[in-house]
Amino acid sequence: MVHYALSPKGFYFAAKAKFTFITVTHWDVNQFCLKNTKVVQLWHGTPMKKNNLNDMGEQYDFVIIACKDFLQKQSFYSNLNSKLILSGYPRNDFLINFKNKKNSSRAFSKVLCLPTHRYRKLNGISKRVKHFDLFDYNFDAKKFLSFLQSNKIHFTIKLHPMQKFNNNDVFLELKRSNFVTLLEDGPLTDINHYLLDCDLLVSDYSSVIFDFLLLNKPIVLIGFDLNEHLSFSYFRYNYKQIAPGPISTDWNDLILNIKKQLIDNSIYTSKIKMICEKFNYYNDSNSSFRIYSFLINKFLI
Repeated sequence: MVHYALSPKGFYFAAKAKFTFITVTHWDVNQFCLKNTKVVQLWHGTPMKKNNLNDMGEQYDFVIIACKDFLQKQSFYSNLNSKLILSGYPRNDFLINFKNKKNSSRAFSKVLCLPTHRYRKLNGISKRVKHFDLFDYNFDAKKFLSFLQSNKIHFTIKLHPMQKFNNNDVFLELKRSNFVTLLEDGPLTDINHYLLDCDLLVSDYSSVIFDFLLLNKPIVLIGFDLNEHLSFSYFRYNYKQIAPGPISTDWNDLILNIKKQLIDNSIYTSKIKMICEKFNYYNDSNSSFRIYSFLINKFLI
């Protein structure tokens, strides 16, 4: 049964809880009832960029990680009194359980585009922008739609929850097309269903890349503004070294890479496996059980 966090029953059950699980911040739950509970930060992805849990200004009892690197570097945070648990992310249990489900009956390919949120320098200060300039990199709507139609591809773009589409002519033309779906975040949006259903992922610097590696499907990267990101020193890792697919410099390059990877991605098979092993210590559907067992054994037995 589900209760609103700030409802009377929400207060009641939150106050009684031995464990509280969050994926972003304390605001995921009733933040007024966390004094006598163990807060488990499930987080929402292995960060490719140098974001830090200290930025949240919160404390957690436990932080879940999927990549062994963070046990050694402790670079996920510096001033938190938290214990790191290398268990893998529970939400990925779903991906692995259904990864072999095939969509062999459809006569077209599905490509999913998941760009992460963007920062831009404004007056010398790096700030997150609300509207993403995704279509500023040599994008030609007619050429792109013709490519999708001739190659029997359906292209879905799902923006980061912090970003919005620009409501301009390009947006309206794509929205009218039967070959394109444009998605912004909604309360019922579960990205895992889209990951399972697609044949190829297009992304940039998002942690979803590391989750998608578990499915062993092709990936094409959009490094349209890579040089800008490199100049800001945003990355924890050498981006080109950990790229599990070709890096596209603009939309013309992206079209070519999508076509090639849908035909044959064998050139990247071994690298996908290698990068997956680096960023997903566990490749099974037991992450939820590992966390459950740890907490039960530590506190309830």
